[in-house]
Amino acid sequence: MFRSRSQVSLRVDPDCSASLEPFWRRVAETIAWCVPRIDPASPAHCLRTPTVRSRTLERSYHDCVSRVASARQRQLWPTRPQPLKDLAGGRLMVYFPNDDLCDGAAEAESHGFFDVYNAPPWDTWVAFVSESEDPNASYSEYLVDWVPQPFIGLAASAMLVSPEECIQWLDESGVSFAQVVEQEI
Repeated sequence: MFRSRSQVSLRVDPDCSASLEPFWRRVAETIAWCVPRIDPASPAHCLRTPTVRSRTLERSYHDCVSRVASARQRQLWPTRPQPLKDLAGGRLMVYFPNDDLCDGAAEAESHGFFDVYNAPPWDTWVAFVSESEDPNASYSEYLVDWVPQPFIGLAASAMLVSPEECIQWLDESGVSFAQVVEQEI
């Protein structure tokens, strides 16, 4: 497990215990998968590929994100995108699934880019991070996803109407993993 500057123990899927290279590879795969599917006229549907979707009742959030990434990777094969850090004009975001109100405000504001639970489309999922061994610790578990450039404005607008702040830009969130990623950029 990585130890950030604040010495918080991080459990990350993909496993980043030795380096962030698996994370950057996953970012590259996510971008390679999403770019040909981006349709600014269809934010609710274009990045929710049925063949990549995880099962409804996964054992854990980590398993869920891993299953999505594995399905994406199998379908990208034999292409192996090289790890990249420029994000292709997009941004990294965090979503705190245990802290949403399910009020639908972000869904409405983003024209469906976020669902009623404030979750981003599964095609964009990159990693899942746990900062604490206590799953009940508020804001201790979060999804890191890639927001393509055409949807940055919609995502930003949705963040403004989300009273519980369960969706945030990674670089503005204050989470420990943001510090680790920032050290590499």
